[in-house]
Amino acid sequence: MIENDTPAIFFPGPMPSALIGGGDGRLELEPDTGLNKYGCAPKPREALPLGSCTASSPSKLGYRAAEELCEHLEAVGRDEGADAVRREVSAGLFQIRERLTNALGIDPSTQTGVVLTPSGTDAEMLASYLALGDRQSLRNIVVAPREVGSGTTLAAGMRHFDEQTPRGQRRVKGEALDRLAERVEVSTVFLRDESGAQRSRKEIEASIEDLVEDAVSKDQVLLLHVVAHSKTGAHAPSLRFVRKLVQERGAERVRVIVDAAQGRISRRGLNAALASGYMVLFTGSKFYGGPPFAGALLVPHALNPVEMGLDPVPAGGRDYFSVTELPPAWAGATSELSQEPNVGLLLRWQAALAEIEAYYAVEPQLRYEILRLFESVVPEVFDGSRRVVLEPLTPPILDDNGVRLLESKRTVFAFRLTRRQEVESLDLHELRKVFAWANSDLSDLATSTDEATALEATFHLGQPVALVADGSLAVLRIALGAVLLRWLAEIEDPAERALRLRHHMERLRNKLEIIGEAYDRGRLK
Repeated sequence: MIENDTPAIFFPGPMPSALIGGGDGRLELEPDTGLNKYGCAPKPREALPLGSCTASSPSKLGYRAAEELCEHLEAVGRDEGADAVRREVSAGLFQIRERLTNALGIDPSTQTGVVLTPSGTDAEMLASYLALGDRQSLRNIVVAPREVGSGTTLAAGMRHFDEQTPRGQRRVKGEALDRLAERVEVSTVFLRDESGAQRSRKEIEASIEDLVEDAVSKDQVLLLHVVAHSKTGAHAPSLRFVRKLVQERGAERVRVIVDAAQGRISRRGLNAALASGYMVLFTGSKFYGGPPFAGALLVPHALNPVEMGLDPVPAGGRDYFSVTELPPAWAGATSELSQEPNVGLLLRWQAALAEIEAYYAVEPQLRYEILRLFESVVPEVFDGSRRVVLEPLTPPILDDNGVRLLESKRTVFAFRLTRRQEVESLDLHELRKVFAWANSDLSDLATSTDEATALEATFHLGQPVALVADGSLAVLRIALGAVLLRWLAEIEDPAERALRLRHHMERLRNKLEIIGEAYDRGRLK
């Protein structure tokens, strides 16, 4: 029997445990490592942060910002009691929305709704609710399902995607959130073919057209996902295709959500999407280096549920959201939700915004130079490796320019790790081991001083991604995020900056090659 009432979430305790409060099972820590499934800790680590395409441990800057707020809330609780803390948290979530709006350059006069969500995946449920509106049926088209959040397709269908919800309940994975789920049909369009090769833009868009035709024949309203940056750096479908589709079918028939959960989208591009009437899924916990999870759904004013006259957010939504995380202007649509604010979400966003604001404080030309440096150094270092094979690059969404930095530069490199024969690659299961080994000090396994130097360095990479359904072909990822970029920006001399980045990439290459050799010889299992 599943209980209906959501228990109150008052205060999750002191740091660092407070930072994982109000999240789902993905934030649970492994007792033997103190890390979650993404290889992250709820406090700063010394590992080189190259995993921002998956998730990150909090930086020292972000952690301190959250810690100061946590200490303040604890003091308020001691002096004034629980209700005072609730008021402080509610006010804090309101301020987070304002700071995020300012940081992203969103014009307040547009009345864009900013929904703070426990993760980017949770936001999919609200997007489906808004797109469905008062229509009888919704066709939700998820593009690149293997290269976005693992729970995306379930959440897009308004179904539970984890056994533990952010509000502390136990649910059955795959079970409907609400009866509205019966009115949502999810279709997927894969980015790659059965061999793992990326499909052409025309093939992907032709598949979408077929689904659109089928949905129209069933009188379904559409919600089309545009992946602004997949786990391996792809963008699909093209914005030109999307604009044409909306123009031909009508904005009332075709809703669009831009999945920018990676955060690898320029502020200009993000605002252009909102101006076009598209929802934008955003997180502060990938590129920007905030702790997992800090999600947001940015909603154009035209999709305000009160303005559209929609029924309230389904009661099942109380497992994921509270009134305080939704815009005040949506008050008429939040009557079924809990009043209890999510303290952990506030702390995670506090940490994430410290990083977002610090990133944009770096002079744009310097950010551009570091993005170009990373884009050139990684291929130079790894192209000569006998075991680390970089995947073919997907061209950035825009040409090289200084206007939309994050859309014109490559910040994620996917790679395979080959066996000794340099033909066969390690599969998904094996790369999960490599991911953990790279993130650990393996110097105890060294047979020489040089090996010990290579193996003691720790690197937090992007988690492995399966390129084919059975996982026989998979890649790990090297990603540049805001935290690493800011660290490089502190090195004033460009030559020294390049030297330091190259040094770290060479240490990573050496460690991966030693791991590959040790695995082949059975020294690592």
